Amino acid sequence: LRTWGSGVRISPSPPSAFFVITARLAQIDRLTDLRQACRSLPSDAAVSSSPVVAIVGAGAAGLACAKTLHAHGVMSRVFDKGRFAGGRIATRTTPVGDFDHGAQFVRLHAQPDDSAGLRLASASTLQAWDFHGRAVDAWIGVPQMRQLPATWANGLSIASSVTVTRLARRADGWWLTLHEPAGATSTAGPYDAVMLTVPVPQLTALLPAVAPPPPPVTYAPCLTLMAACLPGCPASIDLDGSADGPVAWLATEHDKPGRGGAARITVQAGPQWSEAHFEVPAEAVQEQMVRALAACGWPVEPVAYHRWRYARVVQAAPGPQWHGALGLGYAGDGFSGPRVGAAWHSGVVLAHRYLAWCRG
Repeated sequence: LRTWGSGVRISPSPPSAFFVITARLAQIDRLTDLRQACRSLPSDAAVSSSPVVAIVGAGAAGLACAKTLHAHGVMSRVFDKGRFAGGRIATRTTPVGDFDHGAQFVRLHAQPDDSAGLRLASASTLQAWDFHGRAVDAWIGVPQMRQLPATWANGLSIASSVTVTRLARRADGWWLTLHEPAGATSTAGPYDAVMLTVPVPQLTALLPAVAPPPPPVTYAPCLTLMAACLPGCPASIDLDGSADGPVAWLATEHDKPGRGGAARITVQAGPQWSEAHFEVPAEAVQEQMVRALAACGWPVEPVAYHRWRYARVVQAAPGPQWHGALGLGYAGDGFSGPRVGAAWHSGVVLAHRYLAWCRG
C-alpha cells in the first residue's frame, strides 16, 4: 500500500487475488481514507514494494514488528543507528575472538506467547546452551549472538548507521530527519505510520508536540568487560548473576556452542555498581573489574569495554501502544519487560494492532 499525492494504490501481483485500488484523497483526511482502503484488503493481499511504515530501532521489537508487517503484505523501512541489526543483542569482534557483550541468551519457554514465533524466526540460528551443565532455558545465536538478529533481518529493508533525530507529521504523512555517518542530514518520507521501538528516553526525545508521551519506564545500566584469560583461569563457573558488584555475571565465550578459539570471558557488573560507576573513566572501571576477577581466581587481560545505558528494564509500561489517529506506535522491552522474548512479542503485538486498525 502506497500513497502518491492525492491517491492510494494497492498494486497487484497476478495470478493470485491481488488487485488495484485507487482512491482520491482530496477533501478527506489521509489516515481516515487509508484506513477505509485497508478494510477491503484480504489477509493474503500483496502490496507495493514501497515502504509505508517507518520503524525506528532494529532491536528485537523493531525486527519483529517489521517481519509481522511483511508477512501481511505491508512493507516497512527500519532505521537504526548501529552498524548491525539487533540493538542490545550484540557481538564485539576482537583479535582474540568474538564476545557476546549484550544479551547473553534468549528464553523460549518462560513466556509461551513469545516462543512459537520467535523459535520459527530463529530456527536456523538458535542452539541450546546448557551453561556448563546447568538445566536452564537458554538459547544462543550460532556462531554468535549477532547472527540471531541478522537472521530476523533477512528480507527486510534496513538503514543502518543512521540516527533519526526528528519526527514531523505533515499533511502528506510522517517525515523523518536523519543524521548519516558522514555527517550529512537528510529526510525520509512520507510514511503512513511510524513505530518507535528504541529505549523510552530516546523515544520520548523524538516525539513531536502532538504525540502523547509514554508511561514512566525505568532502566538499569550495565558495565561490560571483555577479557582474555591468562594462565590459571578455572574451567568452571560459580557466578550466576545473583550478586551486585563489579562481577555479577561471567560467561566463557570459547565454551559456547559454535564458538571455540582463545579462552576469553564476558563479565557484566551488577546494576547498582554499574549505576554508581557509569561515568567513571573506562580505564578505572576496567582496572576495578580486573582486580575483582583476580580475587575470584580469574586472572585476565582486558580486551574491550562497553557501557549499556539502558541494559535492563526495571519498570515497564503495561504494553505496546498504538495511536491510530496519529499513525504512531510504541513498542520494545520498555513496553513489555526485560527479556528478548518479551521485546519480540511487543513488536508483534504492535504490528497486529496496526493491521487491525487498518482493517477497522
